[in-house]
Amino acid sequence: MITRTIDLDEFVTIDNGGDGWDYEDGYWTTSFEWCRRSMLVNLTRHFNLTAQELDHNLTSLTASELVRSGDDSGSSIDFFYLNLQLLDSDGETVDSLSYSKGNWTQPATITSTKDKSYGESFMFDGSAAATGVRYLYWEDGGYDPVYDTGNFGPWFRSAQVVAQLGQEIYPPSSAPTAMQAASKEGNGAAIGSQKMLVGLVVAGFGIVLAAICLLLFRLRKGPARFWCFAVAEGNRSRGGAVFSPFHVQKRETADREEGYDVEMT
Repeated sequence: MITRTIDLDEFVTIDNGGDGWDYEDGYWTTSFEWCRRSMLVNLTRHFNLTAQELDHNLTSLTASELVRSGDDSGSSIDFFYLNLQLLDSDGETVDSLSYSKGNWTQPATITSTKDKSYGESFMFDGSAAATGVRYLYWEDGGYDPVYDTGNFGPWFRSAQVVAQLGQEIYPPSSAPTAMQAASKEGNGAAIGSQKMLVGLVVAGFGIVLAAICLLLFRLRKGPARFWCFAVAEGNRSRGGAVFSPFHVQKRETADREEGYDVEMT
């Protein structure tokens, strides 16, 4: 089995009564009026799982926290509650997958100053696909009914969710699928082919220009003179056609030696 655990620390405050929520000695403490909070756990994001992994590999989901009375004397009764609901992708409660230890209108009671664990283990037996579970909604809270100033209501700590998954887990959602990898490889090959095609077109264009220039020189008669683009010696490796004054000058010198009238412009 594969176990993944997350500690809940992204709570949203619903009520902040009395002296409000406080954090001391590793506990979230409540006061003399209702202090309530909630958190929506996105199972795919928080556990780094895909929807497919949830549907086919999730075997159990356990949500729990430790609660104790905030009255060190142990003689006071504190009120608290913990509600858990598993939701589908539409945010609808999945049938029978919920847990309640009291609620804020009819809370549970606690007097012990020792930590006591509350929560629930939801079992799927590898068939979570039938439920489509995607979220866990968590809500808890408490208060001190004696109304003593300060934070003497219930104390909460170690809120966490543990997911148990089968051995054959799909690759993490951050890893590319085989289709994505093939697509990326194909894109790279296509870009390489495009670059090669452009190079061949440029080289071909240079060769055509050079051929036209040579033809014009061979067909030339009388004093007529043609200027053209010639293939520079240093650019043959690139297959590019460039204008070369050196080649033109050589042509003019040859014309003078042959007796042609070379007119400078």
